[in-house]
Amino acid sequence: MIQTFNYGATVQKYIEVGGGAVGTNANRKVMGFAATLAGNSSAVLMPGGGHTYMGSQQNVVYANTPFSVTYNGNNAALDALPILAQQETTGGTGNGSWDRLQTGISIGQYINNYAESFVTKFISNPDGANTGTWTNQTVSFINAPHNGEVEQDWYFDVALPHASPDFTASQKSQKLSADAGTGYACTIIATYTAI
Repeated sequence: MIQTFNYGATVQKYIEVGGGAVGTNANRKVMGFAATLAGNSSAVLMPGGGHTYMGSQQNVVYANTPFSVTYNGNNAALDALPILAQQETTGGTGNGSWDRLQTGISIGQYINNYAESFVTKFISNPDGANTGTWTNQTVSFINAPHNGEVEQDWYFDVALPHASPDFTASQKSQKLSADAGTGYACTIIATYTAI
């Protein structure tokens, strides 16, 4: 059985201030929120923060047998990973390349009133990369849920897709877009298999 979760993000306008030497993180401050993430619920995500709780889903799937679940993902850039991305169309170079938000996802899965639980994690590499790493991508519950119900908790963390701070000469060549705007999206796919 396959289950699909769709998430999107809006990057808000922001101002980044480098308080130290050019190219360092000394006394760096960010004014404004980085992104608003929407999916099964919504949250405002702050740059550099920890995972933001997105909500819990009860009865996310019914099972009367032991089972495994494997997570995969994709986005419009076809990265084959759940990295929030959008294609540049305005602002910056507008050259049709892809902007990617560094995306961190944590999925808690529970049965039998938390007697059995697992956490699956995905984090993309920094600076707008199209690569990342899964932890516990497949998990197996050796018992059947006593009431048939599987629960999930979702946590996200998002960072802007460029080096911080953005004041070095290499970052002034307009290789990166202005980032603000809507359209960042990714899909997470859960595949459940009876054991």
